[in-house]
Amino acid sequence: MNFNGIQYFPFSVSDEKSLKLIESEFGLQGYAIYVKLLQEIYKFGYFLEINQDVILLLAGEYKTSDNLVSEIINACLRRELFDKKKYDEFKIITSIDIQENYLNATKRRTKVEFIKEYLLISVNKKLKNVYIYAKNVYRNAKNVYNSEQRRENKIKQEETKQEETKTREIKANDVGEFLSQQLNKTYTYNSIYSNNNYDLKKIINAVNNSDFLKLNANLDINWLLNNYAEIITGKYANYGKVITNNSFNNKINEVFNNE
Repeated sequence: MNFNGIQYFPFSVSDEKSLKLIESEFGLQGYAIYVKLLQEIYKFGYFLEINQDVILLLAGEYKTSDNLVSEIINACLRRELFDKKKYDEFKIITSIDIQENYLNATKRRTKVEFIKEYLLISVNKKLKNVYIYAKNVYRNAKNVYNSEQRRENKIKQEETKQEETKTREIKANDVGEFLSQQLNKTYTYNSIYSNNNYDLKKIINAVNNSDFLKLNANLDINWLLNNYAEIITGKYANYGKVITNNSFNNKINEVFNNE
């Protein structure tokens, strides 16, 4: 089921007297909160459930007390801006004008849904895109919709985890490409890995543990391969100057620590 509201709504001049009375009683704040309630109604459809959370959010937005917001809502009900009977029975605010505006605004949609118990208007049964549900059926369908959303979100999370796993599996490729850039030479990662005589990870670990090799990270790739045995057995481990801040070293640590 779809639960989308509408983006624009008309403002009825027939309510002008009632609005002036709301404004006289509560000032511009009363007028503003009424308009905000309309926005919230149309955002989700043709009614709004009123509970303490809604009242607190409005109070916070307009920097006023929750008691004042409740008083303004009650005044709107008393002035018949919202239907008091539906509010008393279901704790929702709606009106005939709101429902007619919503039905008119959604007439081109393939499916428009109403809850039977909330209706104040007569809906033409010939309208093929209008579906009227009993309150419990609507709630159950909404729960199914939410369950489907949770299931889809779970699937997306699993797919994300799988992608992250694949990313970790090819981190060595990232290191190889980075090493290639540092050595300023063009070589193919696959050509190194496809040769069983060389273990790129051992070369990079050796560079990571050698101040000399870190200092001379622009050594020719052929030199690294030709001296492969000496490099991986630690011959250059204690050569040269100590490097305390080396971007090459940082990159290698970043890649392998994420494996």
